[in-house]
Amino acid sequence: MAPTPWGSGCFTESTDALATVLGWYAAPMRGVSPSISLGLAMGVAATTSCYTGADAGDGTGTDATTTAGTPTGPGSTVADDTLTTAADSSDGSTDRPDVGVPNQPPVAMFTATPDAGAATLATMLDASASGDPDGTILAYDWEFTDGGAAEGVMVSHDFTAVGCHDVTLTVTDDDGATASAASTLVVAQGAPEVPGTATVDVAPRPSAVLARDVVTDVGTATFHGTVASQGYTHVFAEVRVGEDVRSQTTVPLCGAAPVAFDLAVPIPSELTAFDVHLSLVRDDTRQEFFTVTDLVAGDLYVITGQSNSVAGQVSGDANENQGPFIRSFGSNTTDGNASAADVAWRIADGNGYGGNAIGQWGIRMAALLSAAHETPIGVVNGGLGGQPIGFFQRNDADPTDPATNYGRLLTRLRNGGVDQSLRAILWYQGENDGNASQVHRDGFLALKDDWTEDFAFERIYVTQLRAGCGGDLLGTQEVQRVLADEFAEITVMSTTGLDGHDGCHYTYENGYRELGNHYAGMLARDLYGEAPALDVAPPNPESAALAGGGTQIVITMRNAASALAYTQGAHVDFRVEGAAVAITGGSASGNQITLELAGDASAATGVSYLGHPGAGPWVVNENGVGLLAFANLPLQ
Repeated sequence: MAPTPWGSGCFTESTDALATVLGWYAAPMRGVSPSISLGLAMGVAATTSCYTGADAGDGTGTDATTTAGTPTGPGSTVADDTLTTAADSSDGSTDRPDVGVPNQPPVAMFTATPDAGAATLATMLDASASGDPDGTILAYDWEFTDGGAAEGVMVSHDFTAVGCHDVTLTVTDDDGATASAASTLVVAQGAPEVPGTATVDVAPRPSAVLARDVVTDVGTATFHGTVASQGYTHVFAEVRVGEDVRSQTTVPLCGAAPVAFDLAVPIPSELTAFDVHLSLVRDDTRQEFFTVTDLVAGDLYVITGQSNSVAGQVSGDANENQGPFIRSFGSNTTDGNASAADVAWRIADGNGYGGNAIGQWGIRMAALLSAAHETPIGVVNGGLGGQPIGFFQRNDADPTDPATNYGRLLTRLRNGGVDQSLRAILWYQGENDGNASQVHRDGFLALKDDWTEDFAFERIYVTQLRAGCGGDLLGTQEVQRVLADEFAEITVMSTTGLDGHDGCHYTYENGYRELGNHYAGMLARDLYGEAPALDVAPPNPESAALAGGGTQIVITMRNAASALAYTQGAHVDFRVEGAAVAITGGSASGNQITLELAGDASAATGVSYLGHPGAGPWVVNENGVGLLAFANLPLQ
């Protein structure tokens, strides 16, 4: 492979062409060229080449260290290409003046042969591939972390100490500009013991959903362990789909056995499951010692609350959404010991209660997000039916107390390694609190503070209660509606407009299925950068005013672009506050609702919307999301 005279990087020249090509894809660790490790892992004679473009001496370049991959562009500034031509002189000459073209920096590049082995490691270092695009290199200076130094295009150096040794080459051109390149060589302790022994104490669990980085769209499988056998120079990781190798990563073993290693293996976020194989490497020896299977990288959510967060099967099958890339961790159970002992990732169930069930609307939401964004989804459901807000509180003296719902959920998330990487927490609770709105508010805010302390998440979604289950809920519904006004990280979803309602719970069709649809649309907007054509948020009133000489109330929604749909008869769910005036009808136009009154409501103080149990009539937006319930919205 010929040197490239721009940028920086390392490559391996080898008798094995495949090793040479694949070497570019191994991720660098502690300054080790990825191609070094791959050449060793493939069992070929490898020669490491390192190079960089650097400071041109006039401030136009940049220093660089060894990087993996395709060399980058020139590290220098392009001079102004405008040329001034002198006027003809008396002797007819047309000399051009010097426009001061800046010096181009040199390129530092070297090979190390061999780059790993047992002590004493006698290495030949060759910088003859270095060059200067507009001049010559006058000096080649070498520095070694064992305290040595040398000069010259080709030098030799003996590395006697076991461990990792950095080599730095600095070249200087005829204009005084310099460039540097560096690499790390590994010295092992004697011949490799066969078979080698290594243990892993930190690794992803099989079938885990690893949190993806939303910028790079890549997750990380993290490994830590100890190599007990002497003579090995690297730990080598291979990411496979079946027998197909997708990527490779290496890390040097910098010390005598037993020596610890840390390895971060990138896992792309796609609808593919990956296996990671770890091996010990030394010269032509490669020994596999650990494998973890069925890993994916994606997004993680928590759903919790009472029975409508559990959202088990009432009528209809939500497992039409089930699939290999919708997963859950552990078991949702009130048995603290059983909950802590279950550390398995499984395909999520949409219909059940407890266990690995994530709820009917939860699995629908996850399936839509996974398909639309081609990423796996992990959901942990910690809900339990029929419980007041106090049931979900943390034991501050022991946050992981297995006797508490909070402690069991926190332990599950920590065991799954996802407590610090949640996209959102989705909350549906309050029917048991009834209209004890202040109790509900205080309990929720305490819970939110505890979540913020114990978890890392981007947003909280609060599902507003539905009229019917729990008696008069309007005060608690209003508390939930205004949470988003008080806290920027909270968004509220409505449940009006869902016809499949038995007075407390929902059927799948026209109920939990549609709620899952609505949540998928909202999360796509908030967390996935979508700009939906239709409004995905529930209609939320901005203001209300008397009109028509006091015989009408006009309610204006916050979203000026929303187009409301009003079903005749929906007026019965509205109530005039402060005056005994009946509402006789209504209509909608654009983002406004107009209520017709039986008489003059000039003395009224406000208007409320309660919703109702069961099926329509409704006020919904163009996406079918129902109007939020609200209490005593002041009349202007």
